[in-house]
Amino acid sequence: MASRITHWNFVRIHKGMELPPRQVQVPHDWSIEDIPETQSPISATAVSGAPGGYSEGGEGIYSTVLSLDPAFRHRVTFQGVFGECEVSVDGEKAAEHFYGYTPFSLVIPSGREKAEIVLKVSNVGEVGRWYTGSGLYRPVELERLGEIALLRDGVSARASLTGSGWTLTAIAEAEGECEIQFDVYAPDGSLFASKVTTTMGGRIAEAVIEISDPVLWNPWDSDLSCKGEQPLYSLQARVVGCQGEPLSVSFGLREITLSPTEGMKVNGIKTLLKGGCVHHDNGILGASAYDSAEERKIRLLKQAGFNAIRTSHNPPSTALLDACDREGILVIDEVHDEWELPKRKDSYHRHFPRQAVKDAQAMVRRDRSHPSVWCWSIGNEILDSFTRPDICLLLKQAVLECDPTRPVTAGLCRPWWPAPDWVDWASSSEPGCRHLDIVGMNYMWREVRPDHESHPDRLMMQTETFPIEAWDSWKSVEQCPWNLGDFVWTAQDYIGESGIGQAYAAEGEPVQGAFPSHLAVCGDLDLIGDRRPQSFYRESLWRPCVLAAAVLVPERMAKPKIEGHWHPNWGWHQAESHWNWPGFEGEILTVSVITSFRRAAVWLNGRSLSEQQAGPETRNLLQFDVPYEPGCLEILGWDGEGHESRICLRTSGMASRISLQPEDPHGSMEMGDLVWLGVTLTDSEGVRCQDSDREVSLTVQGPAELLGYGNASMVDTDSLQDSLHRTYLGRALAVLRLTGKGEVRISAESQGLEKGEATLAVS
Repeated sequence: MASRITHWNFVRIHKGMELPPRQVQVPHDWSIEDIPETQSPISATAVSGAPGGYSEGGEGIYSTVLSLDPAFRHRVTFQGVFGECEVSVDGEKAAEHFYGYTPFSLVIPSGREKAEIVLKVSNVGEVGRWYTGSGLYRPVELERLGEIALLRDGVSARASLTGSGWTLTAIAEAEGECEIQFDVYAPDGSLFASKVTTTMGGRIAEAVIEISDPVLWNPWDSDLSCKGEQPLYSLQARVVGCQGEPLSVSFGLREITLSPTEGMKVNGIKTLLKGGCVHHDNGILGASAYDSAEERKIRLLKQAGFNAIRTSHNPPSTALLDACDREGILVIDEVHDEWELPKRKDSYHRHFPRQAVKDAQAMVRRDRSHPSVWCWSIGNEILDSFTRPDICLLLKQAVLECDPTRPVTAGLCRPWWPAPDWVDWASSSEPGCRHLDIVGMNYMWREVRPDHESHPDRLMMQTETFPIEAWDSWKSVEQCPWNLGDFVWTAQDYIGESGIGQAYAAEGEPVQGAFPSHLAVCGDLDLIGDRRPQSFYRESLWRPCVLAAAVLVPERMAKPKIEGHWHPNWGWHQAESHWNWPGFEGEILTVSVITSFRRAAVWLNGRSLSEQQAGPETRNLLQFDVPYEPGCLEILGWDGEGHESRICLRTSGMASRISLQPEDPHGSMEMGDLVWLGVTLTDSEGVRCQDSDREVSLTVQGPAELLGYGNASMVDTDSLQDSLHRTYLGRALAVLRLTGKGEVRISAESQGLEKGEATLAVS
């Protein structure tokens, strides 16, 4: 099996000068590191501007010397490099690549004991509409090749349900005529089938294998019993008689049917897509696609009620899809944010005519065996989607050539620029929809019913929706079977598209998009993974017995809206989930109760204040006027059968302690793992202090290193690698990489507070 090339020499080029070389571990993103001569990863003068979160790209050079077995050829595969890059082997150009989100590879001939790899990366100019990251941000892999080798991503598994049962079509593509042995392993790891097939036409081998006693893959859903890891089969292929390494893919058994009358069914069960759009960055770790970071992202989204994601707007890492496979999360796998018309002057449109088909097929070839991937997307809000249906057809045909089993979509919206003849959806949409199997509707849930009247056989889904319109957009899914699901923008906050969730004035000046605002501030989850009130509201639409509360920020504390400014539909009500409002004693505060219960009541310090009926007629949102006094604000909820649930917002005292808590204290603690450590300010009774932020210094002793340390503030410009960072709403997050076996001791200190301590045992 392929091994990873993790250790590289790296030289960053800053202001035309090469900085001193240093050792880095891949995945690596230099844009999340401090800009040279500063203590911040962002700059007001960065060319990326507000779209890129004021991050700096630039240029960098990676190099490493590989130790090789001279009896074999070797293939080096780069899973993702941002941005444009050129690779040389022993001083000779071996590869170049222009799209930062698709893999590419090169082959080193046999007869070499060593080979020097040099990778030059350029991420210069106005490149992306969001934070891209820079460098070797996804893994690099090395594998030995025999005399005849399997092609990269040439092994795929296609499972289908026929009248006689489940059948696996195993496919392998090789460099030439050869025999391929296929081995199929059950979810429990046992070998249950083997077959040898000769390549047809000198390249492709195909074997049909019946699967007995099938175990089905199901998407996780709050309404179903599917909660644990999903059963995954494995297909391994190798060239008979060659000593090269085999290739393997995981796959699952599931049948998806689509119809405008019955919607989407998975294994015969009606399934509504409870979705969110996700960007590829991992918050304070930047774009670095650590396996465990991708796993954490999916785990948090699943806990928040999501059963589907859209990879906006590029192919994700393999690790993220692997996590979706295990957790039962359905995926729209997306490839392009623009075609030939540009959205930013230095972006991918310059390469689109030569590279678009190649990159689309690279995505499909790599991802086609993942059971989580149910749909391909060939574009998002494409400026030329309504004028160039020929491009749409070209990309669709390219996708179907590699995978004829999944539908093709694109996220469409009304054109961005003045074009009166196109603004009306009903009269202008046909060219853009003509070749799509499913029409993706961005911010157009109101068009779902009228569009159906004109096109009753058309399938659609809401590929982007505003958080503030969650009730209406979700009801459109529930009530319209041809509308397959809803994908909010966005599931988790991200770097770049600065301030789209806020459009307020600070000291008379706009903050939306203006430095130091560098986060979108629009996610159900914030940058470090904590849930915002809007997340609980969305969950209440999907699940019974949800109860949450937040306090609307009092008017004199709220950030004033900018008169005449673009309304921040990507935002949510200014509300905070705490009961710390000093200076407002006796004044009326508005408490928003989010609930899918039928009845809710508010108690304050043991006194019953008010009770209201809840449900569809209130859109799962109640408002209570509560006179503020410190103490315990208790929210009670009852379902239709009288079952009770309650939560409490408790006023904290003065911050006196620092709590250090691993997110998964019982999980794996092995060398190489990442550990997420919550840093929380609390009072003497352990209540989080959300109004008492301060700097907290971390000390790490033992076999671990601090990989990232930060908070969810949109205006915090401090270093994300420094051991000193400020909390935000009483919270920060540290990420440690375990570097060896033994005991790791972490301490947290802040002036005047009791020290926080945590111990990790690394096996």
